[in-house]
Amino acid sequence: MKIGAFEFTRSLREWINDALMTLFFFLVALYEFGRTHGRWGRMRRRLAIESP
Repeated sequence: MKIGAFEFTRSLREWINDALMTLFFFLVALYEFGRTHGRWGRMRRRLAIESP
């Protein structure tokens, strides 16, 4: 693929491999974000309920 003066010389296999790795790490980060923020959200609710 060539865009102006820049030329990308990568095979379709490399493009697909990079896309799958990006998707994998995005899903791992999303999972960890949900775990950590979900735990804090539950903890804050519990503290709000228990405090007089």
